[in-house]
Amino acid sequence: MASKEDNRTPLLSAKGFGITAGGRTLFSGADFNLYPGQVALVAGPSGSGKTLLLKALCGLLDAGGGNFGIAGKIELNSPTGRRGTAGMVFQELALFDDLTASQNIRFGADHSKSGKSGRERRAWADKVAADLEIDLDIPLGSASQGQRQKVALARTLAFDADVILFDEPTSGLDPRQSRVVAGLVRRAAKEYGKAAVVVTHEYEYFRGIADLVLLLNPQSRTLSPVTLGQLDAFAASEEHAASAHAKAPGAVRRAASRAADFFDATASAAIEAALLPWRLLPLWRSPAWGLRFFLRYLSLVAFPSALAYIAIAGVIAGVVTTYFTFEYFPFKRFTEPIIIDDILASLGYAQYRLIVPVLVALLVAARCGAAAASDVGGRVYAKQADALRSFGADPARYIYANMLWAFLAGVPVLTALSFAVSQFASMIVYVFMHPQSSPMFWSHHFFGLLRSDGLFYKGTDWLAAKTAATALGVAAVSWSRGMAPKPSASSVNSGITSAVIRATLLVLAIHAVFAFFEFSSG
Repeated sequence: MASKEDNRTPLLSAKGFGITAGGRTLFSGADFNLYPGQVALVAGPSGSGKTLLLKALCGLLDAGGGNFGIAGKIELNSPTGRRGTAGMVFQELALFDDLTASQNIRFGADHSKSGKSGRERRAWADKVAADLEIDLDIPLGSASQGQRQKVALARTLAFDADVILFDEPTSGLDPRQSRVVAGLVRRAAKEYGKAAVVVTHEYEYFRGIADLVLLLNPQSRTLSPVTLGQLDAFAASEEHAASAHAKAPGAVRRAASRAADFFDATASAAIEAALLPWRLLPLWRSPAWGLRFFLRYLSLVAFPSALAYIAIAGVIAGVVTTYFTFEYFPFKRFTEPIIIDDILASLGYAQYRLIVPVLVALLVAARCGAAAASDVGGRVYAKQADALRSFGADPARYIYANMLWAFLAGVPVLTALSFAVSQFASMIVYVFMHPQSSPMFWSHHFFGLLRSDGLFYKGTDWLAAKTAATALGVAAVSWSRGMAPKPSASSVNSGITSAVIRATLLVLAIHAVFAFFEFSSG
């Protein structure tokens, strides 16, 4: 249609736009423009590719893996003349539940690509929150669905994207809430001068709001403008066809898919191992938020419950090894007085270089690996990982790199704590079993094989190396299993179990390899 709009620059322009998935064309040849203040409604049957369309517009199409392709041209523009940006309000909302409402909104503002100063971005975020009447102090866990919807919208508005994408914004809401959300969509476009794209099955709530209606037709493989009347007719004719699309694949296809996933995972693991030095670089878009994520994962790995957990393990290691060594030593009445100094030295050597490191490694794999895999898997399931990407915050930088550093910083602390507690427990047990001896006697002989002329005990270089390998290995396994697709809550639990099993086997293999070289070299 020819109008004065043609003289304006569209915020979103598609020319010959199309998407393929797995070699199958979802649609092709789409042409449309969207201008400031306009709302576009995208409708179509389930499985037709509507969410993939939003991911393509937001730059997330390649993030979840899969063989996708984009044809034609998509342009995002800005009234300021710079390259435009798109922000997404996810169906799951994808709010960062470990942050407050205020912090979620501030995260969007701090990652904005608008070119505004930090003060201007924060002032804009405060204005958006005030306009939407958001209670910034309410915990997200106790916030109503309506409040959470507002926070998700405010976070994307604070990001100051030119095009806002809504994925099924009324899904699971009652009619009253759905009308409120539709009003928020209109407000985001009209009052803030944004272009809005809404994917929904419940398009009746957007009658009178949508300026453009696009139908994604899987039969003709087109994305084309229609009227609401044409959309009603299409929905009626497709009611039965949609259920046919939802049928599960056959057993052969499922088996082939699992085999492909296995080989993809193997290849990904090899690639990640090669990229590990690069992953360690703290290349955060926002240093303040990068440091915040690091502190979060450091607390997850090493503080505070992990300290008590590892300390208790140290007590058990010290008590058990010392008690059973001296209680069941062969012919101890005759041999112990002669070689007690050697027994204590061997006990200290074994605890420092073998028993405590292996014990801590196993507990780190079980406890810390499970915690990290749970955190990452939960973010994937709740679409928080995609939300990070939509703000230009690469999860590999904000989550994986910080996990690696958190494990590298935390595991040595846990190992040192466990050994300190273990040796103290060993001393208490020894003195209790040998009241005629003193702690000084125990200390002199317990560290006999460990003392060196340097600052550290003998073998500390080996200990540091296998501790670092353990830390990096558990972090990498937790990340890879956590980032695997999570279509359901049960898949999060499966990912945690898989992470613990794989991490445990990995640390046992690491310590076995190190032991072969470490103790053969003396």
